[in-house]
Amino acid sequence: MKKLVALLLLTAVFVPGWAQKVKIKKEVVTVDGVEYALFQKDPIVRSGKVIKNTQGGVLLNMVLRHYTDPNAVTQSNPKGNVYYYEVTDPTSREIYFEYGGGFKALFKSFYAANVIKDDGSLDLESLKTIATRFGNEYSRKRSDPK
Repeated sequence: MKKLVALLLLTAVFVPGWAQKVKIKKEVVTVDGVEYALFQKDPIVRSGKVIKNTQGGVLLNMVLRHYTDPNAVTQSNPKGNVYYYEVTDPTSREIYFEYGGGFKALFKSFYAANVIKDDGSLDLESLKTIATRFGNEYSRKRSDPK
């Protein structure tokens, strides 16, 4: 019985932190119905995306990259194309991390780690934490496609 109560308490503490409802509609990212960020097509780089704060200030750029990997060849992907985004600093073009997942999951991670602060600025320490977890797996695979 004590184990059950402890499990319920842990669930009550940790689940709400990951239970946010993230929506991306008409370039606006909302978390639980509150505007969190803007996610727009890059007006300069055709295949890019821009992450902005709700005031319109550019926080991050996302540039679409791809390579071919013989291990990724399938019936629906006969060339073995692998697509991912490089998430970069908009001023220095420093690559923070590479990302190939869904955008809602990315913003959910940003929200959980408080990457975009309440004042709309970028928390670089939180971004570094996210970058360490996401890493640069595509660059490694591209340079060493074993």
